[in-house]
Amino acid sequence: MHTGNSTVAHNYSLTQYHMQICERAKTLFVGVDVHKDTHTAVGLSPFGEKLFELTIGNYPQDFAELAEKVRVAAETANLSPRIGLEDCNGFGQRLAEYLDNDGYTVTHVPPILVDHKRKKSRASGEKRFPGCARGCRSHDPKD
Repeated sequence: MHTGNSTVAHNYSLTQYHMQICERAKTLFVGVDVHKDTHTAVGLSPFGEKLFELTIGNYPQDFAELAEKVRVAAETANLSPRIGLEDCNGFGQRLAEYLDNDGYTVTHVPPILVDHKRKKSRASGEKRFPGCARGCRSHDPKD
């Protein structure tokens, strides 16, 4: 027999789940594959459609170019940007700080998660985007 409290808790968790789906449907996912000298960013719609791809250097003027590209893509698609960085060697630290200071939500995506998603997508024949974009879409620190 269900008590009133458990029903309320159950409804609350369903509401939280639906709010997450609604939030994700309004998000521009930007995955950045970080390297020592260059970074490659891919912007994806909530439906996995590639909106842009950009390779930049590892310098502040390049970071500004990426921030502008994200801003324009987000405004054009009427989405809120969320940026995920796959960075296991610390090469993306300056980029992360720049984007954070510019007001963007930046998530560090664990390389093992990206590797798992990459292997899974190869097996299913999924389109190949940098793994960080897929990782950004699936890795939610609130979950």
